[in-house]
Amino acid sequence: MSLEGQLPDRKSLRAVTGKTADWSELAKDCVAFANALGGRLLIGIGDGEELPPQGQRIPPELPDALRRRLGELTVNVAVQPELLRTLDFPAVTTLKRIEDHRLRALVLEDLGRYPGSPIGDVHRRIGEEIPRRRLRSVLSELMAAGAVRIAGRLRSARYFLAG
Repeated sequence: MSLEGQLPDRKSLRAVTGKTADWSELAKDCVAFANALGGRLLIGIGDGEELPPQGQRIPPELPDALRRRLGELTVNVAVQPELLRTLDFPAVTTLKRIEDHRLRALVLEDLGRYPGSPIGDVHRRIGEEIPRRRLRSVLSELMAAGAVRIAGRLRSARYFLAG
C-alpha cells in the first residue's frame, strides 16, 4: 500500500488521551479515510503543525488502545498490517492478539486479492507474528462455514474464496 497521495490528518495527543479524548471524532476521521482514497492519521501532531512538540512522549500502550477502541467504534474498517509495521511506534505493534473475527476478515480479504495462495503466502502477508496454527484454525473454520475452499493437499494446498 502506497502512502503517496493519501490525505493527512493531525491529532494532538490530547485528542486521544485522558478526559479530553474525542474517540467519536477520531472514528469519523478513520471512516472518512476508508470512504475516500485512504489517509494518514498523525497522532501527537496538532493541526497546523509539522512536528510533535519537543519532548512529547507517546505512552507505549497507546497504539494498542487506539486500535482496540477504534475497532469498537468502526465496523468493517481495518488497518492493513503492512501499514502498522511501517509506523515508528516506540512500542512493538503486533497482531498476535488480533480478535478472531478480525483475523477471519483479514484472511478473507487476502484470499480475495490473492486467490490460490498457499498458507505460507497468506501467513506472510497478514502477519507472521500470528501463530501458523491459529491461521490454520481460522482457515478450517472458514472452510467449515463454506467461505473458503481448498485445492490440493499438504504442501501443494491452495486456498480460494468459495463461490
